[in-house]
Amino acid sequence: KSDPNFADKVRHIRDPKNRMAVVWAHCKT
Repeated sequence: KSDPNFADKVRHIRDPKNRMAVVWAHCKT
């Protein structure tokens, strides 16, 4: 399921590793 708010949060992250970390944290909860 896609959270538009979440997509907006990670869109500005330019570092792929950093973004992956955020995405992983989001998916784990």
